[in-house]
Amino acid sequence: MRAILTAVAVLGLTTSAAADTILVPRDFDSIQKAVDAAAPFDTVVVSRGVYEENVVVGTANLTLVGAGAIVDGTLGAPPTTDGICIEVVVSDVTIRGFSFRNGLRHVNASGDRIQVLQCVSRDASEAGILIAGNDALVDRCRVLGSDGIGILVNGNNAVVKRCQVRQGVDSGISVLSLQGTVESCVVSNILIGIGVNASGDGLSVLRNRVTDCSSGISSIGVGATVQSNRVRHTVGAALFSDGDGAVLERNLVADCNAGLRCLGDGVRVLSNRVSGILGGSGLEVSGDDVTVQRNRVAGCITGAAFRIVSASVAGGGLVEENIAQDGGNYGLVLSTTSAVVRKLLVLRCGSGAFAGLAVDGTLNTVEDVIVKEADPTGVQVDGDDNTIRRCFVSDSGADGFRVLAGSNNSFEDCVSLRNGGEGLDNGGMGTTLDGGVYLQNRIDIANRTGDGATIVGGLASVDFGTGGVSTEPEVD
Repeated sequence: MRAILTAVAVLGLTTSAAADTILVPRDFDSIQKAVDAAAPFDTVVVSRGVYEENVVVGTANLTLVGAGAIVDGTLGAPPTTDGICIEVVVSDVTIRGFSFRNGLRHVNASGDRIQVLQCVSRDASEAGILIAGNDALVDRCRVLGSDGIGILVNGNNAVVKRCQVRQGVDSGISVLSLQGTVESCVVSNILIGIGVNASGDGLSVLRNRVTDCSSGISSIGVGATVQSNRVRHTVGAALFSDGDGAVLERNLVADCNAGLRCLGDGVRVLSNRVSGILGGSGLEVSGDDVTVQRNRVAGCITGAAFRIVSASVAGGGLVEENIAQDGGNYGLVLSTTSAVVRKLLVLRCGSGAFAGLAVDGTLNTVEDVIVKEADPTGVQVDGDDNTIRRCFVSDSGADGFRVLAGSNNSFEDCVSLRNGGEGLDNGGMGTTLDGGVYLQNRIDIANRTGDGATIVGGLASVDFGTGGVSTEPEVD
């Protein structure tokens, strides 16, 4: 046993002793010469200075360390040629601490387990950092002023974290990966902020900040997690997700042209904050069996604060404990089937021509909703077999509740107070009123019988202020 341990110890010493540190320019006057002379597991340390080189790394298991070194990718006397500062054609290479300037691409690597750490890229004409291979890591790097791509990683299990990309032309950070992660990065003043795209599942986009870009964060893949990101001042969508089973949670979106948009079945949109949306919807979800909970949208200028759209006739989903306030054509548009909306608060939405809450689908249940100061309509229904239960509407510019069309919609124990038009304006067939209070409206109950509208069921006349009787309400 002692002989075996001794042999292992000797082998360890031999491996350690074989790993050399090569110094540039002490041992070699160029980075390329040092790399060519290096063996696997060696470290090449490059001292302070400017090195006009296009380095090609063809030795695996190599570490390159820049100790104040700047690699300039422009070669030759004028007219100069732009090249690649460091090109890696093998796996298991680490590049740490370099500054790069000029040239086409600053790091261009093809291999697995490539690591680029604590590097600075300035003014690349095509790309700052490009990696094609699995298990890549880009950590604490800065890419400034790239005319093309900031950071692009194409391979499984990629990780890009604590990086900054600023003042570019094309895209900031792009990851094409299974189970890739973009975490704690900052991207600003570029066309596309952060884009992650997977042919499988497991993407994570966490705690990033994107400002002043054309589009913010785009996530395409099944089961993606997009969490705790901050996006401000984008021309297009602040945050876009396309994939079943995605989770979008605790993101902050402010002062963008469009807010948060999510496509996919079974997605969960939780505790996000959206404000100051100039053009599109604040939070839009398109899919079946979705969950939208505890979100808050404020200050949409034209689009809906919330828009929920089913992808098929299956529909379904839960929309619960959300807040829409101050602006937007609608507080919530529900264009789906068999969904449940519960505990929604809508304040001052409608933009003068629309509604606080619009139910455009069938077989939906809306309950315990409060709508105040909508303009013109509080709750609008245009579909069949929907149930509106224990909802409260007050101080709307026109109608409190309005049934545009459809059949067999039911209003149970609802309250409509002090609205500028009708407490309930019914244009549907077989609308049921079951309990409720309709008071102090211009007309409490209006039934457009000329359009074939009918009301079934009844209310006690004591529940009406101006309105008619239980089975034949006043005709507007």
